Amino acid sequence: ALGPTGDIFMAGFTHGDFPTTPGAAQTVFGGYGDAYVVHLSTGGALLYSTYLGGQSWDGPGGIAVDAQGSAVVAGNTHSIDFPTTVGAYVRACDNCATNYSTDGFVAKISPTGAGLVFSTLLGGAAAPSSEGLNGVALDAQGRVAVVGVSNAADFPTTSNAYRRTASGGYDVVAALLSADGSQLLYGTYLGGAGNDRAMDMVTDPQGRIYVSGYTDSVNFPTTSG
Repeated sequence: ALGPTGDIFMAGFTHGDFPTTPGAAQTVFGGYGDAYVVHLSTGGALLYSTYLGGQSWDGPGGIAVDAQGSAVVAGNTHSIDFPTTVGAYVRACDNCATNYSTDGFVAKISPTGAGLVFSTLLGGAAAPSSEGLNGVALDAQGRVAVVGVSNAADFPTTSNAYRRTASGGYDVVAALLSADGSQLLYGTYLGGAGNDRAMDMVTDPQGRIYVSGYTDSVNFPTTSG
């Protein structure tokens, strides 16, 4: 993702020994595999580099940057100790103690890379389940929109959701979090009787989400025309 001045933000995955910078939010490798977040200048100079993860597997699925230069990373985690912040929407990983179960995460890093502005988990409590976020975007108010995939029967949805119940093996999920990561403004399923996965997204100035992915559901919801 590009920052407000054209500088470069990247998120990726590492098994350790990744170069970090002094004073970064997490300079110590957490465990089996961590996400990392790197900020480069327009000329390619390393401005900050940090790990993001706990004792098990943590992988990023998307990154966005706000107008102040804070990176927002979404992904999935299998770490029971994934770093979260006070006041976040969800702080305990519902499924991370279960083999092959994961939760989604959303974390916002300060412009200097020195700390977490907020970090929250996002997923259902039914186990075993596999959930992760593959796209993230910010609207004009700084609210955080995410899309991903879930096979949990209880991914958090809201009363205004398009669909509140799971419909197949894996469903697309979409959610909107408040700008401080403390509230779920909406959450919905999207899918048919088979497997449906969201791979990427953008938002428009009105806050609408455009999501792309793939499906093997013969009854995936479509519209006339």
